[in-house]
Amino acid sequence: MIRKNLARWLSLLGIMIFGILTVIFFFSTRRMYTGSESVYREWDNVLIKMLYLGVILAICGLLIRAQKLLTLKRVHIAAVVISVLATIICIILTNGAKSIPDADQWYVYVAAEGLFYKDYTNLQNYIYYMVYPFLLCLSELYAVIARIAGTMSYEVLRYAQAAFVGISVYFSYRIARELFRHVAAECLCLLFTLLFVPMWLYSQFLYGETFGVCMCLISIYFFLLGNRPGRGKTGREILYWSIAVIAFGITYIVRPALLVVFVAMAIIQVCLCIKNKIIFRLFPLGLMLIAGIFGQKLMSVQIGRAVGVDVDNGMPVISLLIAMGMQDNDPNNTGAGSYNGYNYNLFAETGYDQAEAQKLALQDIKRSLYRWYRNPVSMMEHNTEKILNQWTEPAYDAFTLTCKMEEPDKWVDNLYYNGLHNFVYSLLDCFQSLCYFMLTFWFLHLYKEERTAAEKPDPRDYLIGLILIGEVFFSILWEAKSRYIFPYMVIVIPCVAGSFVHFYNWLTGKSAAWMRGKQRETI
Repeated sequence: MIRKNLARWLSLLGIMIFGILTVIFFFSTRRMYTGSESVYREWDNVLIKMLYLGVILAICGLLIRAQKLLTLKRVHIAAVVISVLATIICIILTNGAKSIPDADQWYVYVAAEGLFYKDYTNLQNYIYYMVYPFLLCLSELYAVIARIAGTMSYEVLRYAQAAFVGISVYFSYRIARELFRHVAAECLCLLFTLLFVPMWLYSQFLYGETFGVCMCLISIYFFLLGNRPGRGKTGREILYWSIAVIAFGITYIVRPALLVVFVAMAIIQVCLCIKNKIIFRLFPLGLMLIAGIFGQKLMSVQIGRAVGVDVDNGMPVISLLIAMGMQDNDPNNTGAGSYNGYNYNLFAETGYDQAEAQKLALQDIKRSLYRWYRNPVSMMEHNTEKILNQWTEPAYDAFTLTCKMEEPDKWVDNLYYNGLHNFVYSLLDCFQSLCYFMLTFWFLHLYKEERTAAEKPDPRDYLIGLILIGEVFFSILWEAKSRYIFPYMVIVIPCVAGSFVHFYNWLTGKSAAWMRGKQRETI
């Protein structure tokens, strides 16, 4: 009964959230222009958008109709080929863009370089590493990649990230196969991930995004295998869970904000344990948490001791970022709750005193809550702006974060600034609309199945939707930048593909019934 009620409420919540986003996003878009993180609202040309969507839907429909020509073996071969193709595209972009890391990614690269050459001068001299000690873990992983390659350079790390993109494409396909068991869904998933341009762009961003997404997808896939219905071989299940634990540990070390994925997996696991009455299956979740949180802490302490950096006096991230997310101050026109100069400046003003910075942050949180208590409308306006700035910006800050280049090829320049850029942005705009609509339809499908079907949906079917719902609420609290939505839009692609197949079958079924009704009326 608990699982049934939770499933229904979760479905209704998903319908409401993504239904609203579908309607809003169909008519308007938040846009960032290359080179700036300023956010602008633009009204969409609905006719052009419908034309784009019509072409996308027609191509997808043709792919579904051609599924009889496809076998599981052929699709798997195609998945391997497309994954390699995605990697090649990112490598070509790396060679054509000649991107230069700046801001935070520059510090990450400098630390990785120091760890690779065992020259810790910069790590000891820059206060940045004391403020953000957890980033030393990412730098160490980059240094490991460089040691494997035998050399350190921007290109080497980006080639590795190109490989992570290819692996992400492959595991997205595997997730679609595991959840939907439908070759059309698998093919659509491959098509969507291959053409998802922000994946290409983030392969140039040396801040762990593609690394984290790749490990996260692997963790999700093996979590699904570990919870496959029916009792499997114990040894195989142990292997699945071991990979899931290790992959999530790396995910958290690389991108801690992806903890939302763990929370969603924990909720699904609890539902499965209640359903199957097997409590010991909660044990791997504890291992995941240990691998992530304690693994990161242990790794940063060891690196700090080796290089002579104080890692115990870092910024109290949670309190400062929540306080920053409540600020209306917007000096850069990046939107409410997005001015990340707040947290660093506050920490610096206290002389990098953790206790004092946390005290001041909590005072700011209390002031914001009191302000909203006195004026609830301002609270709604603030949080609505935060959600829309993050969830209706279809490029996820990818162009701006990777636009610093040294003599890029002409086609790369067009991708970032000119006619090709506008076309790609419009396509991403339509694709995101499609994602939200298909998520809405998927939750409608799950709600209907819970109410009417004799065999209820597998709790695993809710996982990806639950991850997205969790991130919506997390994005209200956190720094309001669309770049933090990027990993979740990669994660959702298998669900979008599967939902499209259900939508197509529903639509063709309704059309056939309508035609039969018309024929009977004629007779």
